[in-house]
Amino acid sequence: MIRASASEREMANAIGINIPFLFTTVFVFSAMLAALGGALGTPVRVVAPGIGTAMIIQAFVITVIGGLGNLKGAFVGALIVGILTSFGILLFPIFEMFITFVVMAVVLMVKPEGLFGK
Repeated sequence: MIRASASEREMANAIGINIPFLFTTVFVFSAMLAALGGALGTPVRVVAPGIGTAMIIQAFVITVIGGLGNLKGAFVGALIVGILTSFGILLFPIFEMFITFVVMAVVLMVKPEGLFGK
């Protein structure tokens, strides 16, 4: 219903989908997911005014590694980034973020659509 309403709003309305209610529901659900992500990510990081920037960059790297629009790819990308971050902090604390970006660059060079992209 969401895809149909996003691509052909008039036709979805014609077959009986309540477009304003659907879009409001999707917005509320996405806001709840964003709040949940922030709440789950806060204990791991220091709460500061720039916390959103670091989280968005890490989410972008995870999405690029896993492939756009792929839930399995996002899960695998998150595992890869988490393990690399842990080992990077343990072994090379100065280059912890650099290691993640190197892996992202290698994935983009080898498979530009991501690991599980189409």
